[in-house]
Amino acid sequence: MSVWQFTGQGSQYLNMGNEYKDHAVFQRYWHHCEKIALKFDIHLSQLASNEALIHQTQYSQPLIFAYEYALGMSLLQSSPPPQCIIGHSIGEYAAYVISNMIDLPTALQLIILRGALIGSLPLNTSGMLAVIGPYQKTIDSLSSLKKIDLAAINHAQQVVFSGPLYALNDAKNILKSQGIKSIALNVSHGFHSHCMDPILDEFHEKASHILSQTSNPSISVISTTTGQPLNTLNPDYLKNHIRYPVNYWPVAQSLMNHPSFLEIGPKPILTKLLQKEPITAKWARLE
Repeated sequence: MSVWQFTGQGSQYLNMGNEYKDHAVFQRYWHHCEKIALKFDIHLSQLASNEALIHQTQYSQPLIFAYEYALGMSLLQSSPPPQCIIGHSIGEYAAYVISNMIDLPTALQLIILRGALIGSLPLNTSGMLAVIGPYQKTIDSLSSLKKIDLAAINHAQQVVFSGPLYALNDAKNILKSQGIKSIALNVSHGFHSHCMDPILDEFHEKASHILSQTSNPSISVISTTTGQPLNTLNPDYLKNHIRYPVNYWPVAQSLMNHPSFLEIGPKPILTKLLQKEPITAKWARLE
């Protein structure tokens, strides 16, 4: 009885996937993604080896999706399916396909659209700030700042704020004055904040044409946006998924009755958050 969790953006790295170049099952599913992505002029294998492009949002999002889909499908061939699946931000898109809510071409079109629209926003004007400290104290300390948004609750001792760079600098100074540690994240945009608002309507309109059919999941998917099981997908939900905070920690806590968590993604980011908890948390690797 396990929970599979799919990693979000920021987990990409140069030449990701090369470690599985001799793994036939992984390569089969990776090539399925490559073939579909090429129709949208996205060359996954070339991008994975391009240090200048791999961290650009319009490329990192489909790369992470393809890696996680291929890894998840490979694991399904060799191990029992999980009891439920969660995903951190874009990691949730792999969960949609693994659970058969939508098919692979639909998911790739949506993730490519999502990445392209976010990538079209101005660079280096917004960002994200990870804060290490008690949740409530952090929230109270920054309650006077109206230009930043809570972007993610990653742990009881780690939250992320998002917004314009000048507002995040104000937040960092306030936190420093109160002895609370914060770290500016190396990201291109202020994800999960009002900085995403300019692209939301266009995403909703185009996603409405792509998302023609969804099914009930064959494996339970718990949304880290709403905290509730996802029984279907629609453009409204996917639009909110871009804008609203990632409630990873509350969802993970609600699933602590499961004996183990398995992280599926390029790096063990979520695993590290859980390893101090009374559960088994591991990062997936293929043999």
